[in-house]
Amino acid sequence: MADIKPYERYQKINFADITKRKMLNAHLITPSLEFSYSLCIEYMKDWFLKRFNKDFFGKDFAYVYVDDSHVFDSYNRLKKDQILNRSEPGKGALAIVPVLNDEFNREQLEDSIFGVDMMLKRSRYEDSFFKDKAHDRYISARLTLIQMDFTFKVRVETLAQQLDLAKAMRQTYRVGYTQGEYISMDYALPPELMLSVAMDAGFEVKNGDIVDPIAFLYYMNSNSQLPILYKFRSVNGHNEYFMRMPNMYVWINCTNLQRDQGDRINMLKHHYNIEMNCQVRFPAAHYYILHTESKSLTAITKGEYEPSDMTFETLHDMRQFEYPSVNDRGWNSYLYTDYIDDANKILELDFTEIFQGTEMEALIKHSLGIHVSPELFMEIQIYNDLERQPITIDWEKMTVTTKNKVLSQTTNIVIFMDLNWLNNHRAEFDGIINNRFGPNVHGREP
Repeated sequence: MADIKPYERYQKINFADITKRKMLNAHLITPSLEFSYSLCIEYMKDWFLKRFNKDFFGKDFAYVYVDDSHVFDSYNRLKKDQILNRSEPGKGALAIVPVLNDEFNREQLEDSIFGVDMMLKRSRYEDSFFKDKAHDRYISARLTLIQMDFTFKVRVETLAQQLDLAKAMRQTYRVGYTQGEYISMDYALPPELMLSVAMDAGFEVKNGDIVDPIAFLYYMNSNSQLPILYKFRSVNGHNEYFMRMPNMYVWINCTNLQRDQGDRINMLKHHYNIEMNCQVRFPAAHYYILHTESKSLTAITKGEYEPSDMTFETLHDMRQFEYPSVNDRGWNSYLYTDYIDDANKILELDFTEIFQGTEMEALIKHSLGIHVSPELFMEIQIYNDLERQPITIDWEKMTVTTKNKVLSQTTNIVIFMDLNWLNNHRAEFDGIINNRFGPNVHGREP
């Protein structure tokens, strides 16, 4: 590289400007634990059953009972004699008993031990997943872990079935060892939060409902880095908003497996049981924080903490280049990075490494495969010496070339995304609209 004197090309930092940065009010909303509780049960039920033959526990898993489910649920599927016997020849029966561990606190890593004031002060709206930069409206999420203990009780008719099944379960479920997997899952966005955002953004709200949910969903996805979905929730019979979170790690520890000697009736034995205990640590939403200029949000009524004068300010990183947050098409900045190379030359940037192994690489290849330019949903801007540079882009080679020589060694790269297009693509092609959890997008792990 050419020799450059220290600090030659750095802007002077005006600390007076830093102290004048805009202050936003922070509103904390606590989501329901019931959603994460039920989602963990649904996940573990699927995790256990998918390793058995489809009809081992009866057609449509008729002989599967989950503790705390509706007591009359069996009447919807079984005949009277089947309810009494809870099995049929050659089939097994399963009972799943979940228990939430209220004593689990992640070794006191939760910031809630310092109180709500500290939770608000430590929040950074720069780290929000929802960023309406044009109107200074942000939503950040804090995640936590819940620990649940599961007991899987399997009943079969004969000793031979019990012995073989116990051996297979020890191997299949890796009893005595830990395991885990990365999945994507829904997080319910509290109705109080969504109503508050809608009212703050000027959407019409009547009788506690958003009048035009489709327009509001478009607004949310246009500013969110994660897909926002609008789904029917059977537990309450209402449509609600969900955020799809990728790369969530579920930790499972199958601690032990035991079998009994069967139930004796007179001189005969039958109904042999196997019991397996598992411990699960499942990611859950801890709380959400809405950052906005509004001091009072009347829609926040449940799980509310809204001090009238609670304002805070977080200092940004002190960089010499303040990149634009929104482009002229209304797209939010999606990624920002620096590139260092020699000055006084035409610059060719290979941005393959930026997207390698990520969802964006797959999207670019997919669009090129159907002869659609990625410029439909992505814009790349290059800045050097604090000036935007005219560029040409070769999407096939994943390169960007400046038309003029650059004057500084440091080049700033800003990538803008049409987040509404991106989130709709995720919902459609990854099928997340049809389930509450599933494998990671494109099978990626962090």
